[in-house]
Amino acid sequence: MSARRLVRITTTDAREEMAELVNGVAYGGARIVLQRHGRNVAALVSIDDLKKLGVRIGREIPPWTRNDDDRDA
Repeated sequence: MSARRLVRITTTDAREEMAELVNGVAYGGARIVLQRHGRNVAALVSIDDLKKLGVRIGREIPPWTRNDDDRDA
């Protein structure tokens, strides 16, 4: 099993580098922690990592829209 690379990036920088970050996660094995004001707030991980956590990915997942308020989820 190859070692997974864990890195961190601010949400501001992530906005500018999103395509490269997604490629790093999907094809390079990276796990990326997103930080806002010095605090870890989210992570970008591969679909394989989500499956290992028991998350089921299927067609029933609706597309994200700006009107989504996931704070209540």
